Amino acid sequence: MCLTGAVALSSGAAFAQSVTLTGETGFDSSMVQVSLTSPRFTDEVEKRTNGRVTVRWSFGGALVGPTEIGDALMNGVIDIAALPPGMTPGVFPLNAPLPLFDLNISTDLGQGALNYIYQTLSDEFPEIEGEFTARGVKRLAFYPAGEYYLAMRKPIETLADMKGLKVRAPAEPSLNLLNSSGATVIDTPYTEVYTSLQSGLIDGVYTTGDSITGAKMYEVAPYVYRINAGPILPSSTLAISLKAWSEISAEDQAIIMEVSRDSLKWTGEMLDAREAEIRKIWQETAGVHYAEFPAAARAEWAANSPDFLGNLAKKLDEAGMPGTPIADRIKELVAGYNSGELKMPE
Repeated sequence: MCLTGAVALSSGAAFAQSVTLTGETGFDSSMVQVSLTSPRFTDEVEKRTNGRVTVRWSFGGALVGPTEIGDALMNGVIDIAALPPGMTPGVFPLNAPLPLFDLNISTDLGQGALNYIYQTLSDEFPEIEGEFTARGVKRLAFYPAGEYYLAMRKPIETLADMKGLKVRAPAEPSLNLLNSSGATVIDTPYTEVYTSLQSGLIDGVYTTGDSITGAKMYEVAPYVYRINAGPILPSSTLAISLKAWSEISAEDQAIIMEVSRDSLKWTGEMLDAREAEIRKIWQETAGVHYAEFPAAARAEWAANSPDFLGNLAKKLDEAGMPGTPIADRIKELVAGYNSGELKMPE
């Protein structure tokens, strides 16, 4: 972090101290969920503070990788980062599991509404933000992971078609979600997914649309299905160390928090636009078959799947956290946005 001292004026006033922060996204610069939204946020901060607060971003793990970002941020190695709580096991026991998958409370609300749901939870349950503060960081923005899709080598018509198929999926809870379909989850390294699909070592992959498109997995797994299972809350956050935050003037802190609130809407718009772009690519690419997962098969899958939200609530309750109230509120908020009773600000 680089600081420029205040400059006194003849009237006795002074310019606010200028700060240049060191930032890391942990992911490739083309990844809209993190690497495009983070710089847009800080570009807006730089604009509104007249250049007093700037960030020098690194991408793709040039400084630290995504699994190391939490420690690096808390230890002062970097000042600001796109922090994925789920990649720091045990450090954020409340926030890490919240971006869960669940076929029974899925939603077509769009990514912006998910931001507002998470913000409402953070406003109403101080434990959510307190978990970050206790570890020396302040959360500034939310980043939904983007929707997950199932890309398969062969078409799926009934849930029975999933039985015994080997599907690459990330860790819990998507692992349990896929297991409940009858598939067998395989922990294939991401860099080997394409060749594993190509050779038939695995039969499919469950991941984000960006991953399927960026790695062109659809070339070897051309049957792409939208399951509509989530994640139902943002999975990453733009966070700043409290040490770096303390070096920013109160005036500029207030400006940053204004940008934080404004970003709830435009971050969602960026991600929704990207989802639409991804689906268009699939629809216009010869040989790729994109569709909603068959309705009857999805209903059967939902009936077979665990009560992910209920299980999470119980686990958090047992750890002394407000699991049940948070779970109940998530259901209320999702229902409110689905019904139109709740709406995002214009």
